[in-house]
Amino acid sequence: MKIILVEDETLVRLGLCELLRLNANYEIVGQAEDGTSAVDVIARTPADVVLMDVRLPGQSGVEVLR
Repeated sequence: MKIILVEDETLVRLGLCELLRLNANYEIVGQAEDGTSAVDVIARTPADVVLMDVRLPGQSGVEVLR
């Protein structure tokens, strides 16, 4: 499963990446730390799942989904 991870807290994002990498079925194909970057990463990166924080700088996770 290809995953894009969107989280503004660096330590949380890195921790989630490490946890997800423990499962060989998961591949982190993109990361973003704010809503604006998330829109760009999602638009240019094919993924099966976007794991996104709701509270993000710039645009919220809800705004990005719209």
